[in-house]
This record gives sequence, C-alpha cells and structure tokens, in this order.
Amino acid sequence: MHDFDLTGPLPTGTTLLEASAGTGKTYAIAALATRYLAERPDLDVTQLLMITFGNHAAGELRSRVFARLQATLRRLDAHLAGEQMDDPDPVDLLLAGTDAKVHRDRIATAVARYNEATILTTHAFCDAMLRELGVLADWDPAETIGPDDRELARQCASDTYLRLHRDQSDPPFDPRTALRIGEAACETALPLLPLDGPRHDYAVAVRELYAARKATEGICTFDDVIARLREALADPRTGGLAREHLAGRFPVVLVDEFQDTDPEQWDIIERAFVAPGRPTILIGDPKQSIYGFRGADLGSYLRARQGAEVFTMATNHRSDAPLVRGVVDLFGDMELGSAEVTVTPVTARHGARLTLPVEARVWLRRESADSLLAAGVDGLTAIERDLIRQVRNLLAHASLTTPSGTRALGPGDIAVLTRTTARARRVREALTEAGLSAVLTGSQSVWKQDSADDWQSLLRAMADPTQSHIRMAAMTPLVGSELGDLLSEGSQEPARVSTLVRELSLAFDTGGIGAVVTVLRSRANLDARVLAEADGARRLTDLLHIAELLDASGQRSLPGLLAVIAERRSGDDEADSIRIESDEPAIRVMTMHAAKGLEFPVVLLPETGGSHVRVAYPFSVIEANRRHLYVGEKPSHLDDIHKDVNRQNLEEELRLLYVGMTRAAHLTIAWHVSDNTRASSNGPLSTLLKRHGWRQSGTTTPIHLASVFDSLLDPTPPPGGTPPSAEGREPLALATLHRAVDHTWRRTSYSGLTQGLHEQVVRVVTDEADQLDLAPVHEVAPELLAASPMADLPAGAGFGTLVHEALERLDWAPERLTASAHELLAEIGPANGLDATQSGLLADALDLLCRTPLLPLTSTTLSGLPTSSRLPELDFDLPLADAGRPATLADLAALMAEHLGADDPLVDYPRRLASSEAAPAVLNGFLTGSIDAVLRLPDGRFAVVDYKTNRLSPTAADPLTLGHYTAPSMAEAMMQAHYPLQASLYCVALHRYLTLRLPGYDPAEHLGGVGYLFVRGMAGPDTPVVDGTACGVFGWFPPAAFVVATSDLLGGHRA
Repeated sequence: MHDFDLTGPLPTGTTLLEASAGTGKTYAIAALATRYLAERPDLDVTQLLMITFGNHAAGELRSRVFARLQATLRRLDAHLAGEQMDDPDPVDLLLAGTDAKVHRDRIATAVARYNEATILTTHAFCDAMLRELGVLADWDPAETIGPDDRELARQCASDTYLRLHRDQSDPPFDPRTALRIGEAACETALPLLPLDGPRHDYAVAVRELYAARKATEGICTFDDVIARLREALADPRTGGLAREHLAGRFPVVLVDEFQDTDPEQWDIIERAFVAPGRPTILIGDPKQSIYGFRGADLGSYLRARQGAEVFTMATNHRSDAPLVRGVVDLFGDMELGSAEVTVTPVTARHGARLTLPVEARVWLRRESADSLLAAGVDGLTAIERDLIRQVRNLLAHASLTTPSGTRALGPGDIAVLTRTTARARRVREALTEAGLSAVLTGSQSVWKQDSADDWQSLLRAMADPTQSHIRMAAMTPLVGSELGDLLSEGSQEPARVSTLVRELSLAFDTGGIGAVVTVLRSRANLDARVLAEADGARRLTDLLHIAELLDASGQRSLPGLLAVIAERRSGDDEADSIRIESDEPAIRVMTMHAAKGLEFPVVLLPETGGSHVRVAYPFSVIEANRRHLYVGEKPSHLDDIHKDVNRQNLEEELRLLYVGMTRAAHLTIAWHVSDNTRASSNGPLSTLLKRHGWRQSGTTTPIHLASVFDSLLDPTPPPGGTPPSAEGREPLALATLHRAVDHTWRRTSYSGLTQGLHEQVVRVVTDEADQLDLAPVHEVAPELLAASPMADLPAGAGFGTLVHEALERLDWAPERLTASAHELLAEIGPANGLDATQSGLLADALDLLCRTPLLPLTSTTLSGLPTSSRLPELDFDLPLADAGRPATLADLAALMAEHLGADDPLVDYPRRLASSEAAPAVLNGFLTGSIDAVLRLPDGRFAVVDYKTNRLSPTAADPLTLGHYTAPSMAEAMMQAHYPLQASLYCVALHRYLTLRLPGYDPAEHLGGVGYLFVRGMAGPDTPVVDGTACGVFGWFPPAAFVVATSDLLGGHRA
C-alpha cells in the first residue's frame, strides 16, 4: 500500500484510495476528475461517472467538482496570458506544464457542458441506467419510484398472517410479532435468517405478496431499482449487451463514500465497470462505515479491496497535529470491524491553532454514576451542565489563529454532535436556557418534525371539518388555542376556530397553501404567537418550510396534500433537511450521522454510550460475510448470533465515534459517565477506555495518555445564564442605500405582463384566467351545430388545470388512448371535484381531442405523433435586456405590426396591444413560463402548442357548439385574451431552445407555427373543417423573421 500522488500517472485499472478523515477525499476526487477531462482526448464530461452516497453528498460533490474545473480553467487562462496563476496547486502546475492550451480547451468544454455531467447517488444512477437500457432491463415508465410504502407493507403482513394462520388456534407467533416481521421483511431485500421455520416462511410469503401488489399499483422502491439493474446485468441472454452499454457509456468511473456500499451495489459496479485497462476509482474510509442500518456492508469494501490496487492519502489537512495524535492514541490498534480496519497514524499539515491551557486537543470529561447519584443528579443533566460550563470557558478564553490573524472563538465555531435526534433537541434546549445561542441543524428531514403533524391536523380539519378534527387543529401552533378555552362552557373559542377553519378552506380554494399561510399570519397572528413560545423560531421556521414544500409539491387538493405529508414522513430521513432558524452566529447541534462529511473548529460529544440492538425485534446481522435480516425467535445472550450482533454493533458504534471525533479541526471534547449496571458502560468510549487501563468501579480513575486530557466533569449547576447582552454594542442605525434601484427589473411572465388587461366579460363564461366578449354566431352549417364534447363539463380555472394535467400525463398512443384516458380520469377526476359521470365525459372528450386533425398546423393528430415527437411542459427562464437597453411592449407591438401581413388573422392585435395600458411596460429582468407542448411535425418543423378550455358561447345559457370554435371566433378570442403576446413569447423561447439543441437549426426551415387548441371545440376525426381549419384548432404562422427580431428585442436595444 502506497501514498497516492495526485500528480502521478492517472490510474488505468481498479484503484482503491483509502482516505482517512481530513485527508482531502473530495479534493482528490475533484482533482482526478479535472485531470481525466483535461488529459484524455477520448473523454468528455458526459462520459465521466461519479457515484456517491446520499442526495446531499451528490449535491456537494457536483458543486465541488464544478468549482475545481472553474478554478483550474481560470488559472490556465492566466498562465496562457503570461500572467501569474492565482494560488495554483500541484495539479494546476502539472496541467500548465505541458499542452496547457489543449488542457485549457478541454476543461472549458467540460465547464460549458457541465449540466450534462453524471453525478448521482447509487439509487439515482440505477434508475437512470434502467431508463437508458430500455428493453434490456425491467423498467416501466409509469411506475413511481420512492421509499417503501409502509402502509402497503403492513397490509401485506396482515393479509399474509390471516391467510396462513386464521384457522389455527395456537399460531406460532402473535399478530404483533407478525406485523414487525412483515414490515421489516418488506423494507429490506436482505437474505433471511434463520434459513427455515415458520417465521422465515411467513417473511418470504409477505415479501412475495408485497412485490405483487407493488407491481399492480405501479410502485418501485429504491431497493427495487438496484435489484432490477443487477438482474439486467446478470441476465444470461441480454446481460452482456447491458454491461457493454454501461461500459461504453462511462469509460471512467469514480465512486465516492465506497465504504457505505452494499453487496448488490458493488456487484453492479463490478459487473459493469471493473475490467483490466478500465479506470474505476473507489474512494472511501472503512473507519467511517456507519450506515449498517441501511444495509451498508463493510464486507463489500474488503472484498473489493482484494482485487484493487490500494493507495492511502497520508496527510490530514483538517485537524491540528495534537488532535490527530490524540485520536490515534485513544483508538490505538482497536479493530473497527476487521483486522484491516484500524486507526493508523497520518501526517498533520497544521500544528496547534487554538490557544488552550493544555497541549492535548482530545479532552475527556468523566464521572461515575455512583458519584453523580450521591450528588443528587442524573448522568444526562450532569453532562449538560458541564457542557454549558465548557462552552462558556471556551468562548471566554480560547483564541483561534487563522490565515487572517488571531480572533476569539465564537459560538459559530462550536458543534455539538449527538447519537440521537432526541438528545440533540434536549442539548439544544439546555444551551438555549443557559443563554447560549444554539440551532438544530444537519440532515434531519423537516417532515420528521412536529410541525408536519401540525399541518396534517389543520389540513385534515379543512378537508373534513368534524368536531374532533377541528379541535385537533385548534391545539396546533398554527391555530394556537388553549385546551381550557376549547373545553370551557360558554367559551367562544370553538366557534372562532370553526370560523377560521372555514375561512382557511375558502382561502385554499382560491389561492392554495400560500393563501392559507397569509390568513394564518393576518387573522391568527401566527408569527408573533409562535415566536413568543420557547423554541418558537425553530417551530415557525419548520411550519413555513413545510408550507413552502407543500405549495411546491404540485398537489392542488387537500387530500393530495395530506397524501404528500404521509409519503414524505415515511421517506428518506435526509430529504428536505430542516433549515437554520437564525442567521446569528450560533452553536450548531446535530447528530453524528448528519455531521459526516462536515468539519467544525470545535466538536463536543455529550453522547458516547452508543446504542444497543433490540434483539426482541427483527435485526440485521452479518453472517458468513453477508448481512442478513434475522426474523427468528429472540436469541439468548448465550447464542452465537446474539454475541455476533452485539460485537458488530459495537464495531459500528466505534466507527461512529471516530467520525464524531474527527469532525473537529482544533479540539474534541467527549463526555463519559460509567455505570456498573447499565449496558451503556459497554459502549464505544468505554471500550476504548478499558484498553487504557480503566475499569468499571464506583470511582473514576484517569487514563494516562499524554495526547488525551482526562478530567472529572463538574455536575453542579453552572451560573445562571442570560441572553447575550446588548451592552457594549454599537446602536443599530438605518443603513443608507447609495445606488439607484432599477424598479423596472423584475421576474415576470405572460400573466404578469397582461395582468388586468383582459377585456371585461359581458356575456362569456370563462374557465381560463382570461375574460372574453364574443358576438353570437349566425347562419352556421348544420355540422357546426353539433354539441361540444365538453358542453356539460364545469367551467373555472380548476377545470382548466385538470385538463392540462390530464393531457400532460395521458398516453396518446392510439391503441392505449381510450383506456389511458378513463384510467387517468378515474384517478384524478374525483380529486379535482368531478363525479364519476363527469370524469367519464372528460375521458371521452380527451379521447376525441387527441384524434382531431390539427389543421391548419398539420393533417395528423396528437395521437398520430410518436412519443419522440412530443416535448411536454417546456419550462423557460429567459433574460431580458441582457444585451442592451430594455424595450417595452409598445416596441414589441410596433415590431409585430411591421411583420404581420394584411391577411394575417391577428393583424389587428398590434394596434390593440399598443393602445393598451400595458404598452409602456418595460421588458427588463427575466421572463419565465412553461409551454404546454412542443410538437415535431411530420415534415420536421417544430410547433408551439397551448391548451385552452375557454367557453366561447355568447352566454352561459347558450348551448356550446362546435360552431363557436371556428377560425374567426378563435382569432377574436385570441386577441381579447392577449394570447398573441403569449404565443410570440413562446416562439422566442422555442427559437432559443432550438438554437442550443438542434444542429443546423434554421428558423425559416424549422419553426412550424403556433397551435392554440381550444379543446372544447375538438370533436375527433369528424370535427368540421372550415376554410382549412378544424374547429377548436387555431393555427398561427408568425414569420420566422418576426420571431428572430422579437428575440433580439427582448435582449434589449443595442446602442
């Protein structure tokens, strides 16, 4: 095993980099990625695969690699310009030494195309590859990928138990045990122990039923995507093709956090990418393998190690030398899961940078439980008191040397890392009560917080306002009622809450969850009331965060939002992490798992007793070098499996303690309370202390390590704390802005530009935001008197949203269209207020809509276009005035008048726009929007398509017929609603999109016009065609020169 040189020859085979904490693992990955992209002419950024563990890690890795590429590009530019490079590292100097121009150009290309880079979690990688492999793998585009459905697992467990044991008077285990076994078996794919017996057979049966029901309901879990890709690569008939595709797709592979890989994940990597002459770089630290509860298996790392060339990274760039020595000495030669996994010495780049009265930088604060009992204090309280005292001492006396000078240690320099979330909350509360600013942070999901329960209670009351639901909502901080007020006879509080809930329901109907928050803040005094409570800032932050996530979920019904909460609460613990509630410098409190990958100047560890396996429940254990799920009878403490699981758990807890201690750059303090009777005395820190002479007894004897400062904690209450005083601070004063604010700059859209412009309704019922005034149609052909397929369906913006969602999700293929429409509307119709009859009518109408000829755009239909010719929901965000002086809508109207011919159906629109109140509006900032669909027509042109559900009958009482949707009526509706402006902006968005994405793009050749589909007028293959236009299909063909000129105009007037 050798030290790895980042400037040496690039690895050409399977390589394992063992990177101890602080040795620059992410730096090495970014440097290697930069070198491969710069030095290999056959490699572009799309062919470099980087896999890591967890969404947060993937986001961090993506940012770090991009920053590295940008920095190297900047330094090479300086070098080629004859300037001095800014703080180059050895890799920069290597790339500048030879072929600097070639290296620079390749890196510049990688930066330009970085959004195409493949940097994914293992699960996301497997999902993406299943999609790419298509028929070579088991992948259904209709499936929803997510965490295990716990409710479905419980149902399968219950149904299986009843099926197998309902006729037995004395079943082999009770229903509660069955439920635990069934849930555990469904939530992991681990092989089962014992290998036979009633519990094993039951678990297998539950898994089989769970798999069948997932398939029926279109559910695919994270474990499923891994299993499916593994099976695709191992398939004896098609596996070779699948492996060949992946190997060709990614010539270079880097796997971060490899110590957290399980056997299935390693099997995928090995089958697809491990081969002679193929660089597959595995980076990890086995001492930091701490995710056994998620299936991570250190054995996978050790097996991969045997077939790889192994290097180490020998310099710690994070921690000071005394801290590195203290950790190494404390752990000694302790095996952390294998004889090959120990804490070995590394070179520290820094000396001591924190001024303290003792040389050691690993401190232990200890006491025996007996001594604390005699003092009348429990262990948790004693540790918290001593922790507060140590924090105050550090803030008062410690100073930190940084590259910019020496400064006092501040609250933001301290992190408290706990074993459990519950302990983190308790410690934070203790710090806050002591007058020390502290925030709960880390990767804890906001959906796991109490605020998610609060929103669930309120939304349930809004959806089903029974007395019990309203009272539950009243007790949440969102409403803020006191229990006594609710129950007191004659109190007006129940009536107030009921009225508020009704008001919130009405607000939701008109404005969604954002309107609900507005009412809560204005009518229920949400902010002031919650902030007045203890920990109010934390609670308010979580409440508003969840509201924002609910609003962004896309669900627009109360049942849909309740389903979102239920799904997210059972999902990934790291999804939607809680936000810091204050920008003030504060002590950060989080779990050790959440802190992995982070670093802090000072780390405090108040919870070092570890955790213990509950062997009465199903548990995971490594047997025969493979992790299993044990579902058998509770083992005796004398059984081998009991001993094995306790030993393995202790090894993982030791690794977790190593992670916690090595997060610190300058100082780590750990607390320990010994107890003769409690199992916590056999925890990870106790195990290390025993190796240095400590023995459990009623008193605490110090250990003798020069690099570790061991002392007794002080269990007495610290002096009373008060919030930080404002004395000595300079008084606050209003700041003065010394620059002009451009009030014309804004992020806007078509709706924002035309807000308030739509001509007022006189006789028209509208289900779009626009209100129209159309004249009655006289003397029409008989076929135009046919009723609209949607004549009996509701009006309103909600109905329009429903139709848009249905068209986005609908399978348009002719052979699937009818069934897909009815299946889809059966699902989403009732959730959007339609009864079964209305849902069926809309399904039939959508079927006809998709079979209507799109004349004059094309003679084909929506269902006649293949999936590859449809791009739904093209979102855009276009800069305005980024190249010159901002234009106005009046300028756009003049440009349109200049380009539209006399025979254009919208020739009168430029005059209307120029005379409107919006004409002076300045086009400055960003233009955002979403095109319903872009269609590639059979002749190769591309058309913008937008769906409209307007009723164009003169009055609500008039029957809605196809004759209301002829070209003249639609043209007038277009102009009244200012749709030509929207269409022009959408054409510009498509023009810019094709400019970037379509080789050889020519606007005159490839722009195919605009199709506004007034869906109520589209009646299938027999839709009347008048003067070449099918009813309901408004086709407009703005000149390509106009689209290009409008794009230039939006960029700004050139000087």
